[in-house]
Amino acid sequence: MIFLKLIMRLLNKNITAKTADNYMLPINNDNMKWYKIYLNGENRIWKKCITYSWEFIYEDKEINFQRIIDSSSSERYQIKALIKGKGLIAKSISGFGQIRMPEFAEVSHLFLVREDILNINELSSIKGISLKRVSVYGDFPLDYMAIIFNEVIDCVDNIHSKREEFECMSTLVLDMSKIPSSVDGFFLKGWNKYGFYKNIVNENMKMQLLHLYKANEFLKFKEIEINGTSVTNG
Repeated sequence: MIFLKLIMRLLNKNITAKTADNYMLPINNDNMKWYKIYLNGENRIWKKCITYSWEFIYEDKEINFQRIIDSSSSERYQIKALIKGKGLIAKSISGFGQIRMPEFAEVSHLFLVREDILNINELSSIKGISLKRVSVYGDFPLDYMAIIFNEVIDCVDNIHSKREEFECMSTLVLDMSKIPSSVDGFFLKGWNKYGFYKNIVNENMKMQLLHLYKANEFLKFKEIEINGTSVTNG
């Protein structure tokens, strides 16, 4: 009987140890890193790519980013390609030669991903986003998908944030208690002095985006301070 009890204790110990080894704590927003996402502006990249005007177009009229965010998914928007060095609108891709449509672009602070590199199934696990199709005005072979966050949140920690005249010298701190756990990204309002939103993503969304073709070349991420847990400018 003593021998059997000893065997049972050893078995229970092994089972407990394996369970502890295999168990992974779920990641929650309290432990999650958050980032500002921005486009790499290095000339070595853009000298090989088409650039676009800063406004969206709908029914031949320029519209701002807010219209895109609030609109129905059925509305079709456009952007205009610029002829390099002239500031003129291009009507066809044929005049660009070896210069290509970039895999990523930013228009009115919204990020665009070229449709041929975007696998929607790969992004299906990202919470809190939707995609809207954007075409290029004129004769261009590919469309883009604009990443639209479903949540617009004012979660600036005004006590710990530091605002300077130039945003690059400021320190942004987010109030974690105001960020819902149901999203992997959101539009931050209340920080840009001109009223534009900032695109904020967490570690989950960052990693998903970096799986896309050329993402490491075009996309940059800057970690944001969360209630004083890290120090980052911007």
